[in-house]
Amino acid sequence: MNVASIMVSVDLGPAAADRIQLAASLAMRFEAELVGVAARQISSPTYSTSIYASL
Repeated sequence: MNVASIMVSVDLGPAAADRIQLAASLAMRFEAELVGVAARQISSPTYSTSIYASL
């Protein structure tokens, strides 16, 4: 079996370390590249049509 890359979710949760370790072991076993992915929710920007909004 040829696996080019393995993607793993990286976060601050309690299971993250075990998940990353497992993914790293699999990547080594299959000679694959390990890619860590993290995401964060961002707030929507505030828009204003007033010329005085930036003062």
